[in-house]
Amino acid sequence: MKRIAYFAVLMLLSGFASLLQAQVFSDIAPSGQTLYYKITDKTKQQVALTFPGHYGLYRDYWDGYTKPAGRVVVPSTVTHDGVTYTVVSFREAFHGCDGLTSLFVPKTVTDISVTSFEYCRNLAEISVHPDNPVFDSRGNCNAIINTKENELVYGCKNATIPNSVTSIAWYAFRGSGLTSITIPSSVKYISGQAFYGCPLTELFIPATVEDMGADAFMDDHVTATLANCPLKLEVNKYHFDYEYDEDGYDYGVCVVPCGWKKTYENSGWGKFFLFRENCELHDINIEDEANCGLKTSLKKAKFGDMVQLTCTPGDYDIFILWGDSKTTIKVENNSFMMPYHEVTVKSVRKSNAE
Repeated sequence: MKRIAYFAVLMLLSGFASLLQAQVFSDIAPSGQTLYYKITDKTKQQVALTFPGHYGLYRDYWDGYTKPAGRVVVPSTVTHDGVTYTVVSFREAFHGCDGLTSLFVPKTVTDISVTSFEYCRNLAEISVHPDNPVFDSRGNCNAIINTKENELVYGCKNATIPNSVTSIAWYAFRGSGLTSITIPSSVKYISGQAFYGCPLTELFIPATVEDMGADAFMDDHVTATLANCPLKLEVNKYHFDYEYDEDGYDYGVCVVPCGWKKTYENSGWGKFFLFRENCELHDINIEDEANCGLKTSLKKAKFGDMVQLTCTPGDYDIFILWGDSKTTIKVENNSFMMPYHEVTVKSVRKSNAE
C-alpha cells in the first residue's frame, strides 16, 4: 500500500513540476531575439516578459541562456500551444543585459518591475508605443514615464528628463550607463537608489526637490551640488549605509568623517539625509621602496588624521587595507589629500613613524 502511495505522490509531483515548467516559454521577437514569457493569467490569456534564470541580489543568473541584445522590439502578443497571449508586464525582463542597445515597449504593457532594466549599461534608446495607456516616452526622452503620475520609471544612458516630470522612481537609473543628466525644476522627489551604480561625475539638484532617498546615489562616484547650498556632497568620498530603529525598520544614513556631522546636518543636505560620523581606526599601507625607503605602515589611522611620511614628491600607490582598494596619490610640498573608505582624510604630511 505504501509503495502505491509513494508512486502516486511521485506522479503528482511530476505533474505539478510539468505544470510549473509549462508556465514559462520562449518565442522569437519581431526584432529576432529569443524572449522569455511567463503565463500570469490563463483565463485572461496574459503573460509577463521575464527571463528563465534566477534573480540574485548582486548578480543575475541567466543560467546559460542567451541574453537579449541589440535593438529589441517587444511584441504585444505571443502564441504558445495554439493560444495567443497578451504581453502585459515586464518582470526582470532585461536584468543585466549589457548588450541591449534599443528597446520598444508595446501598448499592452501596463506594469514594469523596478529590476527589469538594471545594469543595462549600453541601453541608449527607449520608445513606448504612443497608444500605451500607462506609460509614455514624451519628447523622445529615451525614458519610460508613468503618464498619470508624471514619474520617470526608467531611464537609459541617453535619457533626458522632461520638464513635466515631477518625480524620479526607485531604481530609475540603477546600473545604467548614464554619465550626465539635467534634473529640471519640475522634479520634487528623487527616490532611493535612483542613481545607484551610474558612472555619473557631477549632478545638480534644483531647489524644488523636497525629498530624496538617503541612498539615491549609493555606490556612485558623483559630486552632487545642491542649489543654494555651498557644501557639496562628494559621493565617491562618502558612504550611504543603513541603520535600524527599535522596531527593526531600516533607514538610510550618510556616513561622513569625524567632526563633520553637524556641518552637514546644518547645511541644505540636512533636510534630505541623516548623518553618522565614522571615527573607526584602520590600517593604511603606503608602498614605494625607491622614494620612501622601506614600506611604511601607518597604524590606526582614522578620518581626519594628520599622517606624516618621508617620501619625496611624486606619485605613490596607496593601499587601504580596510577598503581593499589601491589608488595613485600625487605628493606635493610634503603633503597630499588621502582618499579613504570613500571619505577624504584632510591634509596629510610625511614621516617614518608608525
